[in-house]
Amino acid sequence: MKQAPGRARRLLFLFPLLAALAGCVTIPPERESGPAPDAEARQLSAAGRHREAADSWLRLAAQARGKDTALGYRLSAADALLSAGDAATARRVHSEAQIRGLPTALRLRSDIITARLALAERRAEQALATLAGTYPEQTPRADRWKAQMVRADARVQLGQPVEAAGERVRAERYGASDSDLARNHLVIWDLLGRAGPRALEENRPAPPDAFGGWMELAALQRRYGRDPAALARALDGWRARYPGHPAELDLVPEVLETARARAGMPAHIALLLPESGPFVAAGRAVREGFVAGWFGSGTGGGGSRVTLYEATPESVRTVLDQAIEGGADFVVGPLDKGSLQQVTAGATPLPVPVLALNRTDTSAAVPGELYQFALSPEDEAREVARHTLNAVGGRPALLYPESDWGARVAAAFRDAWVGAGGQPPVEARYGAQPEGIAQAVRGALQPGAGSTAPASLVFLVGSPAQARQVRPQISAQAGASLPVYATSHVYGGVPSPQQDLVLDGVVFTDMPWVLHPEAVDPALQQAFEQNWKELRDGYNRLIAFGVDAYRVVRELGRLRASPGAAYEGVTGRLRLDEGNRLVRDLSWAQFRGGVPVPLAASTVAP
Repeated sequence: MKQAPGRARRLLFLFPLLAALAGCVTIPPERESGPAPDAEARQLSAAGRHREAADSWLRLAAQARGKDTALGYRLSAADALLSAGDAATARRVHSEAQIRGLPTALRLRSDIITARLALAERRAEQALATLAGTYPEQTPRADRWKAQMVRADARVQLGQPVEAAGERVRAERYGASDSDLARNHLVIWDLLGRAGPRALEENRPAPPDAFGGWMELAALQRRYGRDPAALARALDGWRARYPGHPAELDLVPEVLETARARAGMPAHIALLLPESGPFVAAGRAVREGFVAGWFGSGTGGGGSRVTLYEATPESVRTVLDQAIEGGADFVVGPLDKGSLQQVTAGATPLPVPVLALNRTDTSAAVPGELYQFALSPEDEAREVARHTLNAVGGRPALLYPESDWGARVAAAFRDAWVGAGGQPPVEARYGAQPEGIAQAVRGALQPGAGSTAPASLVFLVGSPAQARQVRPQISAQAGASLPVYATSHVYGGVPSPQQDLVLDGVVFTDMPWVLHPEAVDPALQQAFEQNWKELRDGYNRLIAFGVDAYRVVRELGRLRASPGAAYEGVTGRLRLDEGNRLVRDLSWAQFRGGVPVPLAASTVAP
């Protein structure tokens, strides 16, 4: 659904609780050694086969000789049915057990089921009231643990994450297996990560209270989460105040590692992208890549908060102001040139750094806090010119389509080639008709005025469809041995051997994400192939662009402070020039058998 301009939509959230229902965490009941009659039912429940476990317990209840034993099996069946999502049958089985009269030892187990039934109906207050009573000392510790888990789930349903964490901390007095404790610690940490700074400070129990230790640790992570040195010093004091705290071994090392990973990252990134209009598909690809970069950043959900804003040329200035007012300390976007022109109009100082996903004209004055990152075809043409001038030299033939885009790319190649001392190329524009293409190729391959030297190479500007028409004409008129170079635009981004066979021999630049998918984030690429194949096939490079747009944010300070430094991104080797523009050094490939084969830069020359 389209949003009104300036309206923010939260893009990323903390990970969901690892155990949403109390039934997900169980502790074996206290019993004497030897296999229990319900061992098979317990195994089924542990494997997540709750309905089968319920059937097994009901059969045992029907066969049991003792009334209390049968009632216990019925309660276990009702609990399993709840975990299977069948609240109606669970209520019936539970009611039948209550009618028979419950012994005192089973009262808490019955109350747990009543509370879980209330939670299934979104009646959290009723669930808490059900478990507010006192129970005999002989009540099994496993049932007390489970009651605390249900109370925690009720607090989550009420939107009380700190209180839910407290319930889980108090559950540990009843003991649990090492695996259950480890899972519980992760859920406690997740809950406290949902709390605001004030909630972590108010009503915090004094040291050495375990719950107070959890709250203080979360507050320290929030306060020093991007300053590893300061966090390490603060943790030394925390350890002294909470000796032997259960989080020390499980989570403190991870907290420090997360801080190291997040060092240099902003706390809150606003992502400005189009959600309607001509750039909506490109915006979606960038967004999915950006999110993938966030998930793959090693922060485990603890990285920068990211908020998505819709940006158009008409709304971008207002949206930018609203994002900053909303707490963003870094902005990524906008994507389209029209919106970027509005951001840079008048070279007004920017209150926070902005990484634009496009380029301004090189002559335009821009704010000092503006960084520019683009998949620039002009940059690619300049790189081809620099490399081929050194590796091949001579006089190039320049072929480009009759379009503004073609003229810009051709001009970038020409200016870079001549500016570095090369001979001016012989140029020709081609159209869509075969006769015109053949004529353009003949004109470009003729010797230059006053010279009989043949062309040393061809720089071919065009899309895959255009290149497939032009390449055979070059071979027909000059032979297949004349080197032909191009930018990434000659390749669709995914192998098409039958269609691209006519491009054999063409050498071109492209990003590592495209040319080395087996080596550049293969797991991430596989995820896109499986889940977003249509998007990947059409916008693969823009997905990679989104990945680097997130990951390079951390590197900007280093790249700015150290001229010549580089970041190895999935779109290329990224460097920052004197105008705060990210420049990409690309990889090389050659079509062989209709498939791009990566080349070392030193072997690109014929």
